[in-house]
Amino acid sequence: MKRLICGLCCLVAICLTVLFNESTVYAKQEAAGAAGVQMNLFFSNDSIVNKYRTYEINGRKVVQYRRWNETQGYWVDKSWITMS
Repeated sequence: MKRLICGLCCLVAICLTVLFNESTVYAKQEAAGAAGVQMNLFFSNDSIVNKYRTYEINGRKVVQYRRWNETQGYWVDKSWITMS
């Protein structure tokens, strides 16, 4: 009998935790949407690394960088970004 009561209490606690987290995420999405900000919630284990190059512009050398997604194999940035 004690195991049944303990099991039911654990089940209720888990259900309440899941429901509370979903409502919190929904409220955050609604608040972001009302502010005109698009918010994408997702989690990934992509490995993003910075790649650097030295580029010559008008006779002076400039260091530029670009982010590369090693996991998926594509450039994150559309073009090279000049470091100041």
